[in-house]
Parts: sequence; C-alpha cells; structure tokens
Amino acid sequence: MFIAATSLAEPPVELPSDPAAKERLLALAGEGFKIRETDHYLIAYDTPYGVVRSFVDRLEGTCNLISRFCADEGLEIKPLERRLEVLLFNRYEDYEAYCRKAGADPRIVSGFFEHETNISIFGNVKNRPEFREVTRRIEELQRQIQKFTGRKGNASAKREVVRELTSTKARRDNLVERYNRLIVQHEAAHQMLFNMGVHHFDAQDPGWLVEGLAVQFEVPQTKGVNGLRRANQMRLGDFRESFQLPQTARRATAQQIEAAFSSGRCMHLKEFIGDAKLFHRGGDMLPYRYAQAWALVFYLHRQHREQFAEYVRSVAQRPAGAVLENEEEIRDFEAVFGPINDEFEQGWLKFVFSLPVKR
Repeated sequence: MFIAATSLAEPPVELPSDPAAKERLLALAGEGFKIRETDHYLIAYDTPYGVVRSFVDRLEGTCNLISRFCADEGLEIKPLERRLEVLLFNRYEDYEAYCRKAGADPRIVSGFFEHETNISIFGNVKNRPEFREVTRRIEELQRQIQKFTGRKGNASAKREVVRELTSTKARRDNLVERYNRLIVQHEAAHQMLFNMGVHHFDAQDPGWLVEGLAVQFEVPQTKGVNGLRRANQMRLGDFRESFQLPQTARRATAQQIEAAFSSGRCMHLKEFIGDAKLFHRGGDMLPYRYAQAWALVFYLHRQHREQFAEYVRSVAQRPAGAVLENEEEIRDFEAVFGPINDEFEQGWLKFVFSLPVKR
C-alpha cells in the first residue's frame, strides 16, 4: 500500500531496532565488523570511526534530499519498515572478494546496490588500488616535513615540500569527493528510491528513469527551493563532451549534433527511452548514457514538471511482474509527454546546451 509523501517538517517515524538483522549483516560481513545504526540505515563496517562517520552523513543527506524531492513532487512513497542495510569494507581485498562472490567486477564496480539482497556494498575509497600511490606520496612528504623540524637553513626546501603536500592532498580529496558523489550517493539513491516504492523490485522500470533519477542526487540541492535546481556539472560535462562542445558554447551546430548521434555518443530519444535494458549492457559509451539520462530527467523535471511527476507515478503503479517491449515503453512516455519527434528532441537539446557550465 502506498501513502502520500509526508513533509520533512513532520516528526520522523523512528524505525524499530532489529537484532536479527544485525546478526545477519554481521555474519555476511565477516569477523572484525561493527554495527552502526542510524535513523535510516544499518551499517556493518570495519573502517576507522572517522570514515564511517562521514559516510553516515553522506547516506543520511542523500536520504533527506530524496525524501524532500518526493514530497515536493507529490510522489507517493512507502514508509520504510526497517533500516536499509549497508556493508562498508575497509580493505580493498575484502571488498574485492565480496564482489567476486556476488558476480561483480571490482575493477569496474566501485560500489553497488545489490537488488537480490537489498544491500548496498562499498569499500573505503582511500584504500582502492588507484589511490595507493597518492596515499604513499602523502605519507612520504609528511615524513620529509618531520625531518625538517629543528633544522636551520632548510626553510625554502621545507616550503617546497609543504606546497607539494598541500596540492597532493587536494588532488586526493577531489578524487575522493568525486568517488563519493558518483558511487556512494548514486547507489544510496538507488537503494532509497527502490525501497520507497518510486521504483520496482518486481516489475520493469525504464532504465533511463532509474539511472536518470539516481544521478540527480549526486549533487546537493539548494535548501528551501523546491525540486532539482542545481545541474550535475560532472554529468553535464560528459553530455557536452558527447557533442564535442567547447565550454563557452551554448548551442551545437547541425554537424556536431549529427556526429554525436551517428557515432553513438548520444542516442535518439525514442531508442534511448524504449530500451529498458540499456544500462545492463555496459560498454565504452556508458558514461555518455549516464549523462544523457541525467540530461533527460533534469529537462523533464525543469520544463515539464507536472507531467514528469505524473509519469513517475504511472511507472510506480505498474503491476508486479510487468515487462514491457520497447514500443510499449515509448507509448507510456508519449501518453504523458506527447510524441517523441524532432521538435521534442530539439527542445531538450536546446535546454541542456543553455545550462551554465562551471569549471
């Protein structure tokens, strides 16, 4: 049964503690794990406390953003009956072992929401192989700075080391933030949207809608302002790259548009909307697919807000076990938004190209 989305101003319903769920999650995680129970999550972790503390803030922040979005749009949601379960591995090798057991490739999948178990799985990003070299360099620079202590005549050399340490830390922190947005917030959004009933566990959802909504919550939105107002600059950059647009351009030439479609970097909307399994197939074009999904959802929400909410509600009402053919997905979309013709496609492109670009 669905209930109307409630305002965040109302007192939240406290979820009951579930000792059996804690035991199951700890058994799944393995030895050395602890449980962190928050308002909406049950987290098994073996990371340092500082890591799980910031991780919790990101999860709960994403949850609150989605709750506010659903309330603003008048979307009907299911109240959570229990806390959502999460595994957070400190060692990459442990995360890697879990991935392989689950049939996922840890080199490609940096974190994921596992539908079968309804659990989200993540690793401590700073311990991923691609971060080890920068971490090693930071530790080496810190040791060098300690050696300067109490010595005279080394001020210039010390300043140089401090400058490198500062820039290296900033580079690492930027990479960590990018990971947390693209992986942690994205997968947390999936888990919340499925458990709230916006998406289905047991029926087909449009692939572009599932991914297009999740990427909206990779960025914070302005408090006190209804709806999604802030563009996801990372996804906007990928979308513009698919058309090979320079940063200052606010429109694409006919040649650039034709090249993007003919190369496969961008898909015509009928094909894109009709293919529910598009994101399951992976491939080199996948970053562009995510960018296109973001661009379509952002456009529909900003330019056709009432129809977008109506469409999301209609998808949520699909019966259990529903599987649609491509033509049926297109039909359901056009029943709300009208025909997917050249005029519709050009209006979408014009809107996205006009969005302000930040470095």
